[in-house]
Amino acid sequence: RAKNAWNQLSEEEQGRWLNQFEEGFNQAGIKTITNCFPAWAFSQWDAFRVVEFPDVETFTKGAFPPKQDGVPPYWETELVFVGEEAPPLGTG
Repeated sequence: RAKNAWNQLSEEEQGRWLNQFEEGFNQAGIKTITNCFPAWAFSQWDAFRVVEFPDVETFTKGAFPPKQDGVPPYWETELVFVGEEAPPLGTG
């Protein structure tokens, strides 16, 4: 969920920050599977994403969300579920 500080940024600043955030994911090898914006139907969160970590170590060393020195926390975040990729149905 966006914090008030996010709304104080210009669109250009928001775009720049989002690009830095995505670059942090890329550098850590974190792959975004999908982004969802359910605010119209679910008021607790403005958005959520499903991601795939390259390995458990990347997850445990705190690469989610990527840390950025000097960047105020513009979003309230919560990690809800962690699991492993399952084989396709009928194959395992």
